[in-house]
Amino acid sequence: MYKKTIQLLALVTCLGFMNPVRAADDAKPYDTFGKREAIRMVCLGDSITQAGAYVSALQTALGKQWVVTNLGNSGATLLKKGDKPYSRLPQFAQAIQLKPDVVTIMLGTNDSKPANWSNKAEFEADYKSMIDDLKKANRKVVIYCCVPPPAGGNKWSINGTIIKDEVGPLVRKVAKDTGCYVIDLQEPLTGKNVIPDGVHPNVDGHKLMASSIYQALTGKPMPAEGAAPAK
Repeated sequence: MYKKTIQLLALVTCLGFMNPVRAADDAKPYDTFGKREAIRMVCLGDSITQAGAYVSALQTALGKQWVVTNLGNSGATLLKKGDKPYSRLPQFAQAIQLKPDVVTIMLGTNDSKPANWSNKAEFEADYKSMIDDLKKANRKVVIYCCVPPPAGGNKWSINGTIIKDEVGPLVRKVAKDTGCYVIDLQEPLTGKNVIPDGVHPNVDGHKLMASSIYQALTGKPMPAEGAAPAK
């Protein structure tokens, strides 16, 4: 028995030194060590991002070392055959031009509309194409792929079930395949009564999103309002 225990402990110790396989949901904090210049971050997205509340909260919480740019565009889709492809909008051209250090992508909500999701077979390839373009602009860019917030009944034909059961898993798969990270914005807002029109989070919803993204970027809890950014 003693011999078996020693062997088991040795095996556990050995496994502890092995490099773990990173799961897609592991959002490794961005390494700011030795950074002398401002960290350029861009937030790609649709109307939820364009509204700006969570982006502004992130800028405040991250502090002067970061320059966070809101590149949201209402109605944007990830799908190139969607009714408003983000990859063809001036915001994406601006993102490429900025050569950001950090990118968050929060697209997929408008893709869930029936007319757009009829092209769902191309969602994965289109997402990877966007990531590839961002990496060509800056080979060291760190990309966080966001699972969009939940959606309920709404006037835009946005389908919350598709976002949860189809868009979310595809976002995770793309992140895993491309070496990016995932930030789940579905779970933190589910059941919180913070999406009054069924699509767009209110102020409290944006605070929850900002908190989740900040935690992923820094590995630390979001500082209280008015508090100095954590160092």
